[in-house]
Amino acid sequence: MKEIFYKAIGKLKLFLIKQLRPISLNLELLAPKNIQKRPEYLCWLNDNLVSFTEEYFTENGLDNSYFLNRMGAVFNTTRFKILAKRWVVDYYYALFNIFYDYSFDGARLKLTLEDNPLNRFAVRKYNLQFGFKVKIDWRCSAGSKKNFFSLVLLTCYIIFTSLKSGIKLFARRRNFKVMREAIWGFYDTGGYFFHDDFLVDQDKLKKEDLVLFSRLAIEWCNSRLKAYRDAKKSGYAHFYLPSLPIDITQFLFRIVPKYIFGGIIALAREFSGPNFSLLQNIYWYFIFYGLTYEKIFSNFTVLAELGHNYFSASHIAESIICQNHKVQYYLMHWSDNSVAINKFASSFLGCDKYFLWGKAHVRGVEGRQDMLMTTGYIFKCFIKDVMNNRIKVIADMNIDHKGKIISFFDESFGNACLMTESHFVNFWETALKVAELEKGNTIVIKPKELMRARSLSDGLKNKFNSIREQLGKMPNVYILDSSRWSFIEIIGISDIVITQGMTTSATIAIICGVEGLYFDQANYSHPFSLYLRNKIIFNDSGELAEKIHSIVSDNLQPIKNIPELSLREYDAFSDERGLRVIRDILTKPRSRVGIIIQARMGSTRLPGKVMLHLEGKSILEHIIERLRHCRYVDEIVLATTVNENDNILEMLARQINLKIFRGDEEDVLSRYYLAAKENNFDIITRITSDCPVIDHEITDKVIEFYLKNLHLDYISNVLNRTLPRGLDAEVFSFQTLQRVYKEAHLDYEREHVTPHIYLNPQKFKIANFKLNDKDFSHYRLTVDTREDFELISIIYKRLYTEKKDFTFNDILGLFAKEPDLVKTNQHIKQKVLQ
Repeated sequence: MKEIFYKAIGKLKLFLIKQLRPISLNLELLAPKNIQKRPEYLCWLNDNLVSFTEEYFTENGLDNSYFLNRMGAVFNTTRFKILAKRWVVDYYYALFNIFYDYSFDGARLKLTLEDNPLNRFAVRKYNLQFGFKVKIDWRCSAGSKKNFFSLVLLTCYIIFTSLKSGIKLFARRRNFKVMREAIWGFYDTGGYFFHDDFLVDQDKLKKEDLVLFSRLAIEWCNSRLKAYRDAKKSGYAHFYLPSLPIDITQFLFRIVPKYIFGGIIALAREFSGPNFSLLQNIYWYFIFYGLTYEKIFSNFTVLAELGHNYFSASHIAESIICQNHKVQYYLMHWSDNSVAINKFASSFLGCDKYFLWGKAHVRGVEGRQDMLMTTGYIFKCFIKDVMNNRIKVIADMNIDHKGKIISFFDESFGNACLMTESHFVNFWETALKVAELEKGNTIVIKPKELMRARSLSDGLKNKFNSIREQLGKMPNVYILDSSRWSFIEIIGISDIVITQGMTTSATIAIICGVEGLYFDQANYSHPFSLYLRNKIIFNDSGELAEKIHSIVSDNLQPIKNIPELSLREYDAFSDERGLRVIRDILTKPRSRVGIIIQARMGSTRLPGKVMLHLEGKSILEHIIERLRHCRYVDEIVLATTVNENDNILEMLARQINLKIFRGDEEDVLSRYYLAAKENNFDIITRITSDCPVIDHEITDKVIEFYLKNLHLDYISNVLNRTLPRGLDAEVFSFQTLQRVYKEAHLDYEREHVTPHIYLNPQKFKIANFKLNDKDFSHYRLTVDTREDFELISIIYKRLYTEKKDFTFNDILGLFAKEPDLVKTNQHIKQKVLQ
């Protein structure tokens, strides 16, 4: 009976998924042929996918979509639009590949697509570049009845997905510091040298602080299934994601109001719009990944999650749920990410931190730069362990080695990859050539996956089988089982590592002091290519073989051609500091930093000034746009009044997906306190709405200074002013704000928020932030009068078109060129606090 029940549940799930994913957005139904793509096509994809997505959003008004803005408000996040854009990037990547494949497949003359703006835009862009050779059967988009039916099904899917694994009546949660998906295991592959608990040091992160989990992939992915079984045997806390029950209170008071009353109703507002199909599928995608993560936090309390890579919009959906539950969501890229192809794979980052080896790997990454953190190659310690146990590891591999160990790592080929099947076979042929030339040395071949050879065309498949057969008969050649031994062991025992293309293993070898060479017939754009072509990078097998011979016979050391500074670009730290840095970040509760901008329409000297326009946007929009570049800020909140004439500010905030709090007009202190409390801010940065050239770099430096001096109650750059008015930033803790809220009674203390702090230095620990020794306080960059606005308008006209986030230094450069500008408002006197 139980088996019949689960089969019925599975069929219901498949039915719901099929109904919720129309053919236009269910690309796997189109079954492309995976034809080898030409380099010019792949470069076009690489250069344009992100910009196409941005263009589509602008052209179709999606940045102001009610649904996307509403979902941002419902889930208290700025990441929902990021999720939507990343989803479109992934969709266009798949769709353009289908266009390409159908263009070269004479048997398929017609492609069926839903007639909607998303698909029409894609056809237009592809046709403009390559000429469209595919006949399309444009299927009418769903009508009102089907759209309504899809909302009903989506509601059913939310309820079904939430409850299908059971309900918890009592929400007893287990506590952990870190959560990680088990993807490597603990035994066999990697053994004691490379495993899923690499973070545990029994000091900062103990065994009992880590919980491992497995997701849906274990049902069809052997490596994940192995990791799941290993984790269960290891003694580490572990859970299987699809089996988690949900807490009944979470279902009733979070899932129902947010996902059904929030999401479904918001989607219904787009019911008859041209982008309903797109928004419906984005929401389905969010639900599919988000609801699963909701269940985690019905059962566990964790401080942080550390995930791998960033190639899917699913990570953004997961990060939104983590953000909602105050869990930090970190991602770690663990391969050489410096090749200039597929940069869209790292587009629209939606995590808290993205850990990269070094600055070379930031190349092509889209998103706020403050997310990116260089940690060095943190697995060096595992390779060093292998090096220290080299004889034992070689014996475990059953390698009877002589001379030097020369390792070959093959790679992917075909479809949307610059490396072709010919490159793959040539690489194996080169390994054979080297094995024949270097009979006094040991050749180790690490196939990524030998099964891929089955997809070779007949002629190349025969050639490959012949090469492999010859290698198998040679006494100095070992073709290793890739499911048994990882790159860690092989690099650790090797004297030379050669990779197909500009792929990761050779880079890791070089970082770890092992000679690394690249056989790159695809001519990838890679920073090493600029000065190491024909030194460690070769596209001719003969030249590569000669270089290998020179290394093993003449003790040539190409690695010495690589400057230390360049190595640090790939590996920020030569020691293991990066792993310590990651442990510190994962285990330390992080303060939530917020900016609160006070604004109202009822200014006495210049009424409505916050909505005056500068180069097409209001002053308030510019302030928010500039502050969103701040590295240390989790959330920006607009604090305005409950007065009716400030409704326009609320409308603006909702349009640009900004949190808003409305409170007392005169008691601004209470507005700040209640806004900070509602948004769970630990640290508050006070910004006023008359600062349209507020400099995010200066604001960041003030916040950073405070974060390094958390014993202080308050710091600002206004106590002993050396910067112009208009660049003001005050930073203080929530505890300080709460204390002031209770203690301050004078009217001017309530109206101006912070005087009670800096006028009582005996009660509060305060400090002044000074940018440098120069005094620029005679300039005036605030907007309080018409003259102020005139100067700011000129500054924007001169600087904004060239550089949207121009800084104070850019303004100083402008003043140096046009010194008379400063006279525009030099006579204005600042209002005195009363």
